[in-house]
Amino acid sequence: MRRGLFLLAIAFACIAAWQIEGGNVGGWFAVAVAALIVVVALVIERPRYRSKSTSVAGWRPTGERFVDPVSKEETVVYYNDQTGEREYRVTPDDDATRPG
Repeated sequence: MRRGLFLLAIAFACIAAWQIEGGNVGGWFAVAVAALIVVVALVIERPRYRSKSTSVAGWRPTGERFVDPVSKEETVVYYNDQTGEREYRVTPDDDATRPG
């Protein structure tokens, strides 16, 4: 979905640029600006949710579990004491961190 939105925004930006170049500024300038804002937002948004930590040391389960509404898989929350970062991992059925 993200890739499709990115391609659609690029297509709108190109069409708008083509229309503006041909002298048909009208509402195409607003379309070009909106498309470029979407492209920039998609490029910037992606790294925001990636883990900054490259080390696996210091991660411990918090005991929080939930079923991811998109993937429908059980997910466990891990916490890194060193960085304060939280990470969400899909749990295998035989996960030893399961409480009880």
